[in-house]
Amino acid sequence: MSTLDAGLQRRLESVVPRDLAALGGALQAGLVVITPSDGRVRALLGGLGTTDIANSHVNIVVSKRHPGSALKRFVYALALEQGHSPASIAADSKDVASSWQPHHWPKAIGFVRYRESLAGSMNLAAVHVLEDVGTEALVDRLRTAGLGALIDSQGRPPGPNWALGTRAVSLLDLGNRATITARVDHERPGAT
Repeated sequence: MSTLDAGLQRRLESVVPRDLAALGGALQAGLVVITPSDGRVRALLGGLGTTDIANSHVNIVVSKRHPGSALKRFVYALALEQGHSPASIAADSKDVASSWQPHHWPKAIGFVRYRESLAGSMNLAAVHVLEDVGTEALVDRLRTAGLGALIDSQGRPPGPNWALGTRAVSLLDLGNRATITARVDHERPGAT
């Protein structure tokens, strides 16, 4: 039995290609809609079909890709659990404590509140917050969220760049694991 919502699926199949075309230049898009309360997949668009063999259809919802800023939410969640608040200050600066050196340094903004750095997807601030909460805490959290394969398949120790989504994971796994985590947190006695 399918959990797909046929009406929602048809709507997305028409809306996503139109919106993608409006962006100009973007060739592909994937989308998964998951109900947080039960983890059911309501709609799934793995990419846009094509007759061009050079750009053959790949289901980008299940393909492992770098999630970019999607992992930052785990970093900031850990910081909040450790007693920080959305108003805590992060340094969006190049003076990272670790030996991490990116290929290209992003622009540094200076001191920003967590809420601003997360909303603005500020890379250097996320690296500083991860250095504060600890990469091992992030590894534990990702395993708890069901993303152990993201960690174990890479063969490299965790580092500050993990805050920037440098580990490959599928959109379906990321969305499903976040849903499961939210459901567990919601069902925990005393949780709101």
